Amino acid sequence: MRTNTLRIRRYVDADHEQMWNLHNLALDDVGAHAGNGPWDDDLHKIDEVYLRGGEFLLGFLDRQIVAMGALKKTSDDRAEIKRIRVHPEHQRQGFGQSILLALENHAAEL
Repeated sequence: MRTNTLRIRRYVDADHEQMWNLHNLALDDVGAHAGNGPWDDDLHKIDEVYLRGGEFLLGFLDRQIVAMGALKKTSDDRAEIKRIRVHPEHQRQGFGQSILLALENHAAEL
């Protein structure tokens, strides 16, 4: 039996393939995918771009990544929320909101 309890944790390199698949699937689903290109470079350098001063969170149901989002530090006192995605089959369950709240809490701690 599957529960709808989202488990949120920080990205690790072993998550890359599943995260990348979610990114592409979510963009395809809403017709916003312009194809892969240099605009995706940050997703291949998450440690460098997000984890040094910011955050990159993944939401899991069991072992499947169903949500993601990032916080990118832009200056000593500013950051941007980036890359919020939710798997199309798991939308409207509050998972995107959970990721957003976790990122906002992290931003407040910074």
